[in-house]
Amino acid sequence: MSLLKRSIVWLAPLIIILTGVGILFAKNYNEVTEPPSEEWSRPLQIATTPSSKQPSVTETKQDQLSVSYLTETGAAHKTYNEDLRLIDETYYDIPVDKFTRIHIEDNQMVYADYYGLYNGKTNEKIVDITGFYPLKNHVFYRDESAIHKLDMETLKSSPVLKLKDEKASVYFHEMEDQVHLMTEHRKTNEHHITFYSLENAEFTSIDSTTLNLDASEELQELLFSINNDTYSLLISTVQKTNMEGNVRYFYYFDQTAIGKNPELTELNFPDPHGAENLKEISDIELKADSGQTSMLFKAFGATKTQFKAPAQFNIYQATLKNDQVGTVKRLSNTPKHSSSPAWFDEKTITWLDVESGNNPLYLSSGKDHLIQSAPLLTTDYFLQALGKTMGMLTYGLFGVMISVVWFIWPLLFIVILSFTNSRAMDHEHSWVLYAGAAIYIAAAVIFKNQLVTEAALSRAPEYLSFTGSTLTYLFGFALLSFGILKIGAKVRDWSMFIQLTYFIALHVAFMTIFFGPYLI
Repeated sequence: MSLLKRSIVWLAPLIIILTGVGILFAKNYNEVTEPPSEEWSRPLQIATTPSSKQPSVTETKQDQLSVSYLTETGAAHKTYNEDLRLIDETYYDIPVDKFTRIHIEDNQMVYADYYGLYNGKTNEKIVDITGFYPLKNHVFYRDESAIHKLDMETLKSSPVLKLKDEKASVYFHEMEDQVHLMTEHRKTNEHHITFYSLENAEFTSIDSTTLNLDASEELQELLFSINNDTYSLLISTVQKTNMEGNVRYFYYFDQTAIGKNPELTELNFPDPHGAENLKEISDIELKADSGQTSMLFKAFGATKTQFKAPAQFNIYQATLKNDQVGTVKRLSNTPKHSSSPAWFDEKTITWLDVESGNNPLYLSSGKDHLIQSAPLLTTDYFLQALGKTMGMLTYGLFGVMISVVWFIWPLLFIVILSFTNSRAMDHEHSWVLYAGAAIYIAAAVIFKNQLVTEAALSRAPEYLSFTGSTLTYLFGFALLSFGILKIGAKVRDWSMFIQLTYFIALHVAFMTIFFGPYLI
């Protein structure tokens, strides 16, 4: 029993501190493993690739997931069943550089570099090209002012469109068995757009229009979709706001009938997990159905997966109807830069997390069996939560420096007492301890907002930020510290000065461990 009493002065504080650290770690683990949205799965990794280009993700005739992507030495093609179990994989040895793009269909594979299109099995050049457009079910390439369609069975091509302007930009949109093409060329601030539909093995013009953008805005992305007799246009622009190069991003949308000129409406996308709008929207995919346009994109938005960084690029989905933003839903929630999203089906997407080496290719879904199969306990999650916890604790040590304004007064009291009433110090009068502790607590109450700021409380969890929480914890830890001190002091020959110092040290440590991490 005596040994327990002697040990309690160190054992009890250690247990309380470890409890605080454990609670913080558990909170951080919950945050780094938080699903992107309700009824949506955590990420499931299906591959890694050194490329930052969007992998090809398609659905086979057997309703299986087909993924094609670049590797360090070539290309890979993998097929998964509905439970994401690998059932087939094929590798191709081809030259790879930053311009390489691939398309794999059945047992045939082609790839393109900056100048040519090649047979993936023999590495023989098929044709010289100036542009390569692999879609899910079709392959097109550009040769100067002509667009050609490649037959993947024979690897022979046929012209499908002669461009009127060699400098025109070309955009494709594929939806089920329909393929549409849009050309855009600029004259001053006017953007001339023409829509085409693939019919009878060639593109036929179905409409044309002109967009007028503000002279101060530069076109970043231009996307379209066509469904029946309606087309949707989404435009992203950037505007420099000052000489330092600060920029603003603008997003415009219109859905209108073919034959009518668009009336663009500026859009803002609210962050579903933050107080501000999503920023730097890019890597956009569009699809239209039943008068509603769905939009898949990456954006800079709120996340709690990182230390001291409240936002990161993640993947989102938004619905656009009547030229307004409807529901915005986050579909990824990782601490890395997520990019290159792609739909597999209505309830499943893939994307890349861009890292310094190989980039993991993830899949997430709203399907119940995939929500259940997404792992909750992984080494990566543990390390992320541990890193965030250690970072917060390290930053929280500034709380010790801030609390100087609390304990400087009892120390000053001891110094003054040593000169004015040394007998009280020499004879170890107990009132010295009580007076010093009272002065410390009074200072802590008066200057409590130095450590427990309003900003810290706004970031702290509910068990630390309820009404009156600061005083509750301040007095609660004071009683706890004093109780530990009195139990230990009975079996230790400590002076009043050491007892007061121990009491203050315990109280500062407890307040710092629990509130300090939220000073960030």
